[in-house]
Amino acid sequence: MKLLAGELLRFCIIGVIVAIVQIGSYTLLANWLGLAQTGSGTIAYVAGVTVHFMLNRRVTFSSKSSITFLQLVRYGGLLLLNYLVTLLCLWLASDLFHVLAQVGLLASLAITALISFFVMKYFIFPAEATEARV
Repeated sequence: MKLLAGELLRFCIIGVIVAIVQIGSYTLLANWLGLAQTGSGTIAYVAGVTVHFMLNRRVTFSSKSSITFLQLVRYGGLLLLNYLVTLLCLWLASDLFHVLAQVGLLASLAITALISFFVMKYFIFPAEATEARV
């Protein structure tokens, strides 16, 4: 249980780092360098996703093995799942419950963070998760 709590704490700290990287990248590209919003947003998203994968792989789940194609495919699947959950939460908030869409977005952040943690721990890096518990 202590190991799980430590991993969750590291995962949350990395989440804050990813947010800083993504917002910082966007701000640098859009506001300082004058790149278009779509281009800035895309590059910032890719930077955030890359930092999220790499830091969680090494720091949260202590993976020492090489990155595999299967890990990347599974991570891509996780990103798609999280995107769909986000869209569902936005729809539920605005169309079903008639509250601000931001409420749905906030809910999606919590839900997708939990999904990401457990999918990464048990599906993307399963060998490392098993070794850490032994």
